[in-house]
Amino acid sequence: MMYRFYSNPYRALLRDIQEVLKKEKISSQDAVSRIKNLLKNRKRLVAVSVVGQLKDGQLSVATARCSKKDPFSRKRGRTIAEGRLNAGILYDVYDCPSGLKAEEFINLASNIVEVVQKSPKLK
Repeated sequence: MMYRFYSNPYRALLRDIQEVLKKEKISSQDAVSRIKNLLKNRKRLVAVSVVGQLKDGQLSVATARCSKKDPFSRKRGRTIAEGRLNAGILYDVYDCPSGLKAEEFINLASNIVEVVQKSPKLK
């Protein structure tokens, strides 16, 4: 069984902006200045695709990430990650003797994304 996960680096930024806008008694001009500060001070995150394949009780996981300057598409990232998985260039292998639920893979992939985003890109 094949699992796929894509991290959207802008989702967290949108969440932060929504929190600013939800605050009561805030003028639109103040909201704009706070959003500008969020955009200016926020460290640029990279997009990451995570692909996993469950076979014989083991989950093989491969990843693909963009650099801080690359545009990154979900389809291209998935293709790169699947190519690495098929070539045996793996991020890690996990034991899953009782199978794997989609929610468990999403949690695992989210943790992998956090590690990959914070680590320097390999050359």
